[in-house]
Amino acid sequence: MMKKNILTLALIAALPSLSFADDTFFTADPSKAETGVTIVPLSKMNPSKEMLSFLEQQKTKGFSDKESNEPQQMIKTGKFYLNEINDNSDPTDTHMKSDLSKIKLAFKFKPIPFIKPIGYAVGGMYIKDSGWTAISTFFNDKELGTCKFKLNNMKLSNGAVRIAKETVRNDINNKITNVFVEGSVNSGFIYNVDWNDTNG
Repeated sequence: MMKKNILTLALIAALPSLSFADDTFFTADPSKAETGVTIVPLSKMNPSKEMLSFLEQQKTKGFSDKESNEPQQMIKTGKFYLNEINDNSDPTDTHMKSDLSKIKLAFKFKPIPFIKPIGYAVGGMYIKDSGWTAISTFFNDKELGTCKFKLNNMKLSNGAVRIAKETVRNDINNKITNVFVEGSVNSGFIYNVDWNDTNG
């Protein structure tokens, strides 16, 4: 079972470190690619000029320059999330939920013990009579800031992940990892850490 885990952190006025990358750049069209995780040279991924610039900045500066209100919005979500919870009992409803029991997932999900969730949101795709293929947990951390931990079961949605060889790291339990940082000192930074688990 292949699972793609994504941890997104919003930090305001944090020191630049390593940013947010669009998932679609690394996610292959399942009809045109092998399933599972495929690592290929960047040159074979036909990256746009914008993506090449993004990756060059990651390499040389540790982050990509971007003025955005996204960090502020994420922190706002973390602080005022309770006002947006809608515990609609419809299993296909996509509103944020107060409790994991109010969400129907197509796979077994074991919450991370040390995370104190603010709420949960579904994602991926909804499989009839089974449930959703992705789940996000929103939480606040004193050291990290406002965070979202997302687990996307790519196997259930027949997904495939292509990752540029030049960006691969092994930070998370020696799994295939990407770390990106995007933002500015003025607007704050979004840290995106994703890793892929082929063992499930």
